[in-house]
Amino acid sequence: MKTFLLTLMLFTQQATDTMLSLRLLDSDQEAISGVTTTLTLYTYQDQKAKVWFEESCQTDLDGACLFEIESAPPDGGILRGTLKVGDFGVRDVIWPGGLLKLNIPTDQIGIGREAAPYEFQAEDGGVTVVQGKGLPLYALLILLLLTGLLWFVYQRSQKEYL
Repeated sequence: MKTFLLTLMLFTQQATDTMLSLRLLDSDQEAISGVTTTLTLYTYQDQKAKVWFEESCQTDLDGACLFEIESAPPDGGILRGTLKVGDFGVRDVIWPGGLLKLNIPTDQIGIGREAAPYEFQAEDGGVTVVQGKGLPLYALLILLLLTGLLWFVYQRSQKEYL
């Protein structure tokens, strides 16, 4: 029953108009007007991302901006893309369709992003994925502990045979 209700909800969202409504706020939660925002949506074809929707709008006096997406994505799936907010930075967006309402504080743009950009994007200020070099400290500590334990067992075994 839960699966049926979830499927029905997703179908309803896809059947209705797909819109992204955003409101841009500063660090004091006050609306910011006159900021150009660009929504770019991608689809995957032949393991390559292609832009299928791109639109810009400027925030009004209430800091609001509305993007209406009239057609479904070519692959009929989840909407994936980026939202460029003026000179403040880029934010990832992903949703199944329907209405998505976002309140975007400008001091938090870039926080909570994916661990790295999509494969087809250049490094754009997202969180850098740190890959360790060599053994981490805890692995060395475990190795040292195991060496000590094995040495202790070896010493005990030698005393028993003598």
